[in-house]
Amino acid sequence: MHLAANRSLIGFDTFTHDVRNPNSLADNLVYAISEDPLTKTLWVGGSVGLSITDAANPGKFINYQVHASPHELPAAEIDAVLYDANNNKMWLGSLGGGVIHTNTSKPFFQNNMTISSSRRVFATSIYSLYVDQDDCWIGVENHGVMRYSHDTDQYEEYNQIKEFGQIKSMSTVFDILKDRRSHTIYFASYSDGLYVYQKGKNVKNYRYTNCHFLPVNHLTALHQDNKGNIWIATKGGLGVMAPDGYRTSVALFAIGTNKVADPDIRDVITDHQNNLWMATSTQGIIRVEANPHALQQAKTHIYNPARGTLSAKHVLCLFIDSKNQLWAGTEGSGLCLYDPSSDTFVDKHLAYNLPGDMVSSIEEDESGNLWLGTNSGLVRVSSPGDDAATRIRIFTTGDGLQDNYFIPNSSCHFQHKLYFGSTKGFISFVPEELKNVSQNVNLQLTEIYIRGRKLSQLPADKRRKISAYSSEFTESITVPFEYNDVRIEFASLTYNNPLLNKYAYKLENMDDDWKYTDGTHRLAEYNNLPSGNYRFLIKATNENGDWSDVRQLNIKVLSPWWATWWAYTLYTFLLTLFAYYVWQDVKRRITLKNSLRIHVMEAYNKNEKERQMIVEVDSIRVPGSDEVFLEQAIDCVKKHMTDSAFGVSEFVEAMSTSKTTLYTRLKELTGMNLSGFIQSIRLKAACQIMQEQPGIRISDLAYAVGFNDPKYFSRCFKNNYGMQPKEYLKRYQPKTDREVL
Repeated sequence: MHLAANRSLIGFDTFTHDVRNPNSLADNLVYAISEDPLTKTLWVGGSVGLSITDAANPGKFINYQVHASPHELPAAEIDAVLYDANNNKMWLGSLGGGVIHTNTSKPFFQNNMTISSSRRVFATSIYSLYVDQDDCWIGVENHGVMRYSHDTDQYEEYNQIKEFGQIKSMSTVFDILKDRRSHTIYFASYSDGLYVYQKGKNVKNYRYTNCHFLPVNHLTALHQDNKGNIWIATKGGLGVMAPDGYRTSVALFAIGTNKVADPDIRDVITDHQNNLWMATSTQGIIRVEANPHALQQAKTHIYNPARGTLSAKHVLCLFIDSKNQLWAGTEGSGLCLYDPSSDTFVDKHLAYNLPGDMVSSIEEDESGNLWLGTNSGLVRVSSPGDDAATRIRIFTTGDGLQDNYFIPNSSCHFQHKLYFGSTKGFISFVPEELKNVSQNVNLQLTEIYIRGRKLSQLPADKRRKISAYSSEFTESITVPFEYNDVRIEFASLTYNNPLLNKYAYKLENMDDDWKYTDGTHRLAEYNNLPSGNYRFLIKATNENGDWSDVRQLNIKVLSPWWATWWAYTLYTFLLTLFAYYVWQDVKRRITLKNSLRIHVMEAYNKNEKERQMIVEVDSIRVPGSDEVFLEQAIDCVKKHMTDSAFGVSEFVEAMSTSKTTLYTRLKELTGMNLSGFIQSIRLKAACQIMQEQPGIRISDLAYAVGFNDPKYFSRCFKNNYGMQPKEYLKRYQPKTDREVL
């Protein structure tokens, strides 16, 4: 049992500050004490800093202070110490220095940040790695290659290795390959061509000037296929060395009728179907048959954005996993997977919610997980290729990485370990030891905004109607329709690198799928939500990609007054009333129209005297305004009876109304159009004249009723009355006079 006291730390033994002993307690004024169960140490906060001692053997302290200490602390006084069991972190509260946290768990990765020989310290950017049971070969920026011995734990420069004795200078080595058959080691250099190392022999240096299998001296990658062919990727084409001694190079690839000269190849690989795949920085991916003897005539396939077969043209690396799936790491589109059925590469970066936009190196562990070196950390992809089952875990500098940026194609594996190179050295680790690494993710709704105002800032009466709880604790909100603009702010409470946190949210009955965002935009916004019930779902990751449980918020948007049940009842009543009125009006019009038609038919079928009135439109009586309107129309035509130029236009103008209105009303009342109505009045007048003047000439009759062509008048008369005017006229001539004019 340990107690914090004013004078000293009191327990079974007393520990005090001794100015003569730098390993004693930092100060006698103690504020807080806590145990770190991971390291089995006691943490003591005091007035001058932090003291840590072994809990099993207390008394010897390591003191962390602001000044005069090899162990630097950013704050002078530590007044609170707390262990976070969920995240395996120790939290320190300081006076004036804020809150400090640190992770005391065992490092996941072995970092090799300082690459140095007995002569000097080198730049720490590692461009290539190769490890076997004997040595570790390392391509160091601007310093050629170095060899690390597992036995001596020492680094050697290339010019300290006797086989390199005649090599005076060596540029950056981009790739290292060991021949599986001869155990010869090949080094692809930035500007010196190819170096060939055999133990006990002088290193050979091949350049395009002294061999015919290198198109240029700038080499980028090496690959050995199952047949023993060694493929050499360069900035200006492709070279190959066959085991039968045949060697050649090609700098020109035929793509249909087009040619691609000097392709900048960044990586090369072969598959089980004898295809050779090349990753380029300008053309996307090129595929040819892996036949050294037919390389010049090989049929070429290309995958890039212009052809719609790959979303990026700058491809950094290629990898075939244990399931024979071909993966491509790109700059701009991240991770892509080849789909043989469509002969295209499918983007997987967004589907897997991977960080950054670049995948520079790919390795596979013994469990079938992919490990990706990216520009935002190291990523483990579990169950790759199966989108439903795929899970990721991101490792960053907060987990012990020396850098979050990994150099393209700087990776390898040996036995149970994986190796990745970066701009700050290289890391090595055993994937199996990281199998169950995960952390709980604490997701909070930090604020709810209603029509632009925080829920906490709304008037008390309105706030209580929306929710009885604050934004952090509420599980449901009820929003009046006039406040139907809702914004929800959220946060994943992790602190190592919060900008790497990812979020996914969805509003059911509004969003079809999850929407993804990152730590720079922790906000979901919905404007003008229709009335109804919604369910807002939100989940989040920490900086490592561990997902939280789904948090739920029920949202009910009330209906406006004009969309309530009683409003719809009123609408139904008014609509019914209107429909009844329309039905009555239609019924009246139909009755009127039918009466008119019956009247005309009866007049036509009666005796001869009644047959004269077959179109007695002016005798029809309709009620109200319709009667007045019909009488005006008939009188208007009668006034222009003798005017043969009086037609539809003159009729509309004389009635002082629109053509549509006039047509509609006459059609409803008489069943005739405008020209038919005018003609009917004229023909009816002709019947009256023939009754009054039985001896009139047909031509004079036609002119009298506005026809300027007697023949046309006769045709119209017969069409309407079924007889010629002459036949009608005979009925009214004296019996002694049978002559027809």
